[in-house]
Amino acid sequence: MNILAISPFPPQKDGGSTSVFEFFKRMSTQGYNIQVISYLASHKVNPNLESFGLNLGMRMSFMRGIKFILNAIRTGKKLNKKSDFDFIYAKNITSPSFAAYFLSRILKKSLVVHTSGGDIQALDPNTRRYRFIRGPLFLLTRFLRKKVLKKATIIIANNNIDYQVLSGLGFKDKTVLIRNGVDKDKFSSVRKVKEEKIPTLIFVGRPEREKNPDHILEIASKVTNPLILIGGEEEEFSRFGEISPNINVIGMTDEIEKYYKKADIFIQTSSSEGLSNALLEAMSSRNVPLTYPSGDAIYVIKNEQNGFICNNVDEIVEKIKYLNKNQDKFLQMSDNARQTIHDQFDWNESVKKMHNVFSDLKLE
Repeated sequence: MNILAISPFPPQKDGGSTSVFEFFKRMSTQGYNIQVISYLASHKVNPNLESFGLNLGMRMSFMRGIKFILNAIRTGKKLNKKSDFDFIYAKNITSPSFAAYFLSRILKKSLVVHTSGGDIQALDPNTRRYRFIRGPLFLLTRFLRKKVLKKATIIIANNNIDYQVLSGLGFKDKTVLIRNGVDKDKFSSVRKVKEEKIPTLIFVGRPEREKNPDHILEIASKVTNPLILIGGEEEEFSRFGEISPNINVIGMTDEIEKYYKKADIFIQTSSSEGLSNALLEAMSSRNVPLTYPSGDAIYVIKNEQNGFICNNVDEIVEKIKYLNKNQDKFLQMSDNARQTIHDQFDWNESVKKMHNVFSDLKLE
């Protein structure tokens, strides 16, 4: 089966590109020939999985999105002449899906789109949790998102919240829920042991406003726990506040599993999320999560069992201090966090569901 995918993709991984990479890496060994058009540099994984990077850099902007759409359409038409794709897949109901939408009409191919959280939750008329700018650009992207959803033969919801929003918008019949898995061998840790040292905190994510990096810096200033920041350079984080002496800014890394093993408590302060890969990987590594109630965190975390859902900085600080003083409770929750991932998030099951979706599509 030949698939043209338009999606974020490595070499530099982030949340969306990581999930696509993990899905396609496994599917490319099962008879799928997958060619990916991505923002960054080209990347060949194996003979059946290759990305064609447009080298547009990491900095997001309106013009970058326009360039991506135009170049992705041009590149997709060329690739289709060689491979005659069975259908077009797009991750994120943003620029990748907009390009895929126009290509699917030009090439007369079926369209499969895969959500990522904020892209769909921005369409929810019943919530004010997400801080999107309501102006001409918002209205344009909202219009295009609805066009994409109507054209799509199948919509893959990345998480429960997306599935609920899509159902409310009238797309339930063609939406399937497929959550990400976790590489449980890579993201593992020996059982935490009772120690005198206070727990180490970790935050993983780009210092973007929806991640509320200022909240992370404020939390660090109110506790003495060491904090590891992954995903941005010091100058990027320092735009949002003071870097405290107990903060270690790592930046981007290909060895993130090493830092999860060093950490004990995972902090997430996002205003909007889908199903956070970082949350799953941290819990698999026996980090106790303290997160805001965004995305599927509310389904994954059971308060006082495997983590805490918190509503603000003060609540997170309170829970950090509680775990500092209650080592036995921390150890119990740490084990429960790992067990939650083992029980609920298996890449083999996720890939099997994706395979069924793609197989049914080809039979139509």
